[in-house]
Amino acid sequence: MEMSVKVQGIPQAVAAVDAAVTRFRHAFQAAVFVDATTIATTAADNAPKKSGELRSSVYVTRTMPVQIGFSARHAAITHETGPRKKYLQRASSAATARARARVALLTAELARTGTTLQTAPAKHSERPRASWPSSSSRKRPSVPARRRLP
Repeated sequence: MEMSVKVQGIPQAVAAVDAAVTRFRHAFQAAVFVDATTIATTAADNAPKKSGELRSSVYVTRTMPVQIGFSARHAAITHETGPRKKYLQRASSAATARARARVALLTAELARTGTTLQTAPAKHSERPRASWPSSSSRKRPSVPARRRLP
C-alpha cells in the first residue's frame, strides 16, 4: 500500500522565520546602541564640568561594535587625572553587570516596534567632533620677548 503526503506552506514558513531572524538581529543592534547611549549619558554626567566642552563632546557611533567616547582635546588627560577621573570607565563598569538583561528587554521591545540601528533614537553625536581649532584660526604659540636688564 502506497501513501503520499503533501505538505504545503514550507516556503512561506521559511520566509517568515528568515524575516523574524532579520527583525531580531536589527533590533538587537539597535538595543546595543540604545544601551550604549545610556552609558554615554551617565559618563557625561560624571565627567568634570568646567567649561562644558568635555560633556558636550560625547559621541556614540552607529556601528557594530558601538564605540563610546569623548572628542574634546583634553578628554584623555581628564579621564586619567583629577578628582572625577575614570568617568567613562566607571559608567561602563557599572553598566556591564546588568547589560544582558537590559539589552534583552530592549531587543524584544525594539523588535516589536520594528526599530533598527539606523532608526534607533540618538541622544548624542554619532561621530567624534573635531575639537581642535582649524589651522587658519589657530594662534601660533609665541615666546614673550625678553626684557633687557639696565
